[in-house]
Amino acid sequence: MSAPVPGPASRSRERNIERGAFQVGVGYEFVRFRSSPFYASLSGLHTSFTYFRNDWLGIEGSVIAAFGSSNFANEHSHVVLYGAGPRMVWDRRTWQPWAHALAGGIHVYPQLASGINGFALQLGGGVDYPLKPLVSLRIESDYVRSQLYSSGQNSVQVGAGLVFHF
Repeated sequence: MSAPVPGPASRSRERNIERGAFQVGVGYEFVRFRSSPFYASLSGLHTSFTYFRNDWLGIEGSVIAAFGSSNFANEHSHVVLYGAGPRMVWDRRTWQPWAHALAGGIHVYPQLASGINGFALQLGGGVDYPLKPLVSLRIESDYVRSQLYSSGQNSVQVGAGLVFHF
C-alpha cells in the first residue's frame, strides 16, 4: 500500500512547524506623533508577538515605547502604543510581505487638556527577510489613528528590527 498524500492543511502545518508557528519581534521604531496641542518626533523600542494559526494568518500583539526631546515647557514627550489584531503573511519562505490591523490604546506624555490615554488603531505592513533559518530582518511602516485630547490624530511610524521564529 502506498502512503497517503498530505492535503493542503497538512502541508501548512508542516511548514509552520519547520519555520515556527510563533514570532517574537524586537527593534527600533521612529514615531511622528501629530496632534493639535503638539507635534513630536520620538525614537524607541518596538516589540511584537505573533502566533500563526496557519501559513497566512496570525494573531499579533504589539507594544511600542518611544521617547522624544523637550517640546514646550521643557517637558520630554513619550508615547506608549499597544494593540492586538490579525496579521496576514504572503509566502513565508523568503521576502515575506505582511499586513496587519491592530486595535488598542495609546498613552502620551506630556499630559494636556482632557487626558493622556486613548484609543489607537494601527494599519500597516512590512517585509521580513530571512537571515538565518530562525531569524529574520524586519522593515515596517504603519499609519496610526488615535483619539486623544477630544480630537483625532493621524500619525506615522516606521521601524526595523529582528524577528525570532520558534
